Amino acid sequence: MQPYFYKIQEISTGRYYVGCQYGRESNPGNLWKTYFTSNKYINSKTPSEFKIITIQPRMDAREYERKYLSRCYRMLGRERFMELLINRNLAPGILNTPE
Repeated sequence: MQPYFYKIQEISTGRYYVGCQYGRESNPGNLWKTYFTSNKYINSKTPSEFKIITIQPRMDAREYERKYLSRCYRMLGRERFMELLINRNLAPGILNTPE
């Protein structure tokens, strides 16, 4: 088990998605091989439509993801956050849009 935080970018739009994988099967080498995020939009695309910006092994990957998204939201504001990030929640249960 090696939890990690990652940031990917959709090549065609330039939008980012940040996430993490944690748990027994977590391994940074899994991204785009056996782990393809939990996001429905990204999973409807092919991995070749994205590029990996960063992968950071971290024992606090889930908490770091939450803090990272919250910081982006505070710095960018809601509208700019929604334009630049594919993410639609700051943490489980905290939605930015009704969808």
